[in-house]
Amino acid sequence: MRYRISIQYSKEESTAALTAQAFAANGFRILSGHDDDSVLAADAVVFVCDADCESDAAFMHLLALAKRRGVPSILLYSTYLSAEAKSGWHDDTCFDGKQLSFPGLREALQKLDPFVKKQTDPEKKKRMNRFFAALAILLCLFAGFLLYRISPASVQESLPMQEETILQRYGGSVVQVYTIGSFEAKHYRGSGFLVREDGYILTNAHVVDHPSSRYLVLYKGQMLPAEYIAGDSQKDIALLKIDKTVPEVLHLSETAPAADSEIFVIGYPENDGKTLVKGVYEGTRYEAQGGAAYTAAYLAIKRGNSGSPVCDLSGHVIGIATAVSTVQEGMAYLVPYDVCREFLQDLLFTES
Repeated sequence: MRYRISIQYSKEESTAALTAQAFAANGFRILSGHDDDSVLAADAVVFVCDADCESDAAFMHLLALAKRRGVPSILLYSTYLSAEAKSGWHDDTCFDGKQLSFPGLREALQKLDPFVKKQTDPEKKKRMNRFFAALAILLCLFAGFLLYRISPASVQESLPMQEETILQRYGGSVVQVYTIGSFEAKHYRGSGFLVREDGYILTNAHVVDHPSSRYLVLYKGQMLPAEYIAGDSQKDIALLKIDKTVPEVLHLSETAPAADSEIFVIGYPENDGKTLVKGVYEGTRYEAQGGAAYTAAYLAIKRGNSGSPVCDLSGHVIGIATAVSTVQEGMAYLVPYDVCREFLQDLLFTES
């Protein structure tokens, strides 16, 4: 029997959907319903709190029910709850998901060990470990995405000489994106890459999150004005265009690479020179409402890599670097190739 998880929320439906997707992808059974039966039938409950959840009588009723019946629970973003609402929770079965780190995760599992041993199913402990592992992956995504889209990473691989060939072959399609601020000052925003010979550039929506602004693109030493064409902030993808015919473009992959495949990202971290960083495709996919999706990879990327192409060894783009985890060092999240392809097709692109 699969471990049963109940996801309860007040208003954060998209967060709850992503939470459910994370656990379902790791083999858990997600119980439907937002009533007493769904809470009491669950092996554990995840409560997704928000600023208004205490005014939601149904949500608070289920929270009190889980506490009263001793159902193992995690309060995601529980800092939104008042001290009174959080009082009485047993430390061994309830954790503040927003503040949970990997050291905290290990401690949580140790505290839960007596509870786990009471279960009659010999596989229960393994499922409990997987429950918290899935939560940790979920927290990586939320922490990296909500706290800061691309935060500094402390590890970056040096390039052996043979990798310079990869950089030379595919790096010519990668550009730097700037905004023009007050007094005509230029501000570095991130990276992007050319997808058509007539000057179309794909990047993250959060790189160009002010469509009324003026943008510049640095391409092979030339600072060129760029036009904002379209963007989707929910999917974190946007399209720019420069008035120039270019000889080199990158093409989107048609399939996802196998898990543990070697990949690389080319970009301009921290507005430094063009850099190639190797990594490994982890492959877990998270989806939310509105077509938003992210895939995980082990890539030591830095601030400024937002919008950079992440490629397989054949040079096909498998995703756009969009966020890093603030919980697990070296974990990055990508807008997957199929979301990019759909975005371009919606804009009447016949080829990408």
